[in-house]
Amino acid sequence: MPFGRLLPKCGRSNCSCNALITWSNRADPEENGVVCLDHGLIDSPTVNRDLVPHWNVTYRYSFISPEHEAAIRAFLA
Repeated sequence: MPFGRLLPKCGRSNCSCNALITWSNRADPEENGVVCLDHGLIDSPTVNRDLVPHWNVTYRYSFISPEHEAAIRAFLA
């Protein structure tokens, strides 16, 4: 899937997937990173297909860019 630029690797240990989601600590925005779809979405096939970022009181998740979200949605359609 072409995204127009190279993506960083997922920041979770032992994961070599490309990261598509950013995360940051709501209390400390300096604490942040990137994760792949598996680590940034709720673990449910129906929710994953709808691309719903995992909601968490402590951390904020969002797609790296609208371009990436649109490309993934088009691929899954």
